[in-house]
Amino acid sequence: MTSNSIYLTVAISTFGGRVSGALDVVEQLTGHMAWIEVVLVHQVPSEFVLEQSALQAVQLLKDKADVHYVLSQEQGLTKSRNLAISYASGAYVWLMDDDIEFVQGAFLELKLRLEQSAAACLSFQSLKAGGGLRALYAKDRAELNARDRLRVASFELILDRRFIIDHHVLLREDMGVGSNTGINMGEEAVLLSDVVRAKGLVEQHRLAVVVHPDESTGTNYNALNVYSKGVVLQRCFSGAEKLKYFLKDLLKLLKDRDGNIGTFSKRVSLSLALTRGCFGKI
Repeated sequence: MTSNSIYLTVAISTFGGRVSGALDVVEQLTGHMAWIEVVLVHQVPSEFVLEQSALQAVQLLKDKADVHYVLSQEQGLTKSRNLAISYASGAYVWLMDDDIEFVQGAFLELKLRLEQSAAACLSFQSLKAGGGLRALYAKDRAELNARDRLRVASFELILDRRFIIDHHVLLREDMGVGSNTGINMGEEAVLLSDVVRAKGLVEQHRLAVVVHPDESTGTNYNALNVYSKGVVLQRCFSGAEKLKYFLKDLLKLLKDRDGNIGTFSKRVSLSLALTRGCFGKI
């Protein structure tokens, strides 16, 4: 831990009028500010006009002494997260969305686990708004395996700030929502693979810390998402290991056991998108 009292920076990213939801997230942290700071990056392109409700939310955030409000005209979620990290002062940085609810009863245990861990990144569990855990971990405080690293969400990740700065490990800004590169997801998995390549430990924790809406970019089967998954495989793995995960995803697409992907022609088209992402030039 650092010598100051701030153990954790909650790095919230929001865009445009969604800042009202971000304010709700900040309000939930009341009572924990003795050891938590908030950095909130608000992306508002120059041509964007905020409604009155959003402007009021911005003013309320600026009035909070324990919130560092950062206005940015850039677009792209990964750019927002990296900017938030650059403003952070906590020993750890928690990547946060603007539409979550915290599991209030988990904060004491969360702080204890941060104090006890030597990991470069801690991956916690989250709850779906409709009920149940988003991901299951068989073991507590064990190393997160390669396949599970592909399934993480940003709001489940808490990073050792000193490690990522010293090893120059940040989110890749040509990935993620708003990047406009055709790679709209998977930046979290690539981040964790970069942490591992830098000899950092990624540790899984069987503790649910947030509740998130059930809808997710990664659950939609379209060409852009599937291509992005292929890019993730290319950036996370190499050689036989990459081929293994590619074949697993390819068979999943072609077989469509759950019947939620679509016609055979669509499955073939998506398979080609996966192949292009995994083996093509990025």
